Amino acid sequence: MWFGAVVLPWSLGGVDYSVDDPDAPVDELVEVVRSSGFDRLAGYYWAVLPAEFVSNQEIRVATAGHPPVVLLAETQREVESTPPEDLAMVFLGDAPEPLLRLPLHAYDIVGVGNWKVYLPAADVRAAAGQ
Repeated sequence: MWFGAVVLPWSLGGVDYSVDDPDAPVDELVEVVRSSGFDRLAGYYWAVLPAEFVSNQEIRVATAGHPPVVLLAETQREVESTPPEDLAMVFLGDAPEPLLRLPLHAYDIVGVGNWKVYLPAADVRAAAGQ
């Protein structure tokens, strides 16, 4: 009787059975980085590692900040040696400025879900290429 009076009406109208794509934020992050012309990404652990996997290692990544964990040592070294103007960065919320390789004003900031992607501005990249 309780089932019919309480559970059944609630489950028919009060439960959303749809499932969002859990990879959508990572897919969007990969698209933003690729479309901006970058193939190196550093930053928030839970953003960068899935980005390397989803991009089929076309985007190489390194962790920066919290948590200070390195799972892909070879890739970490490769990305850390990338010139600052060629390195996109991603953080959960505002970036800790000491971790940014360039001054904050040298980045174009794009929001992707809860993340902020820091892309070196085109004029900074052009000046470095001269």
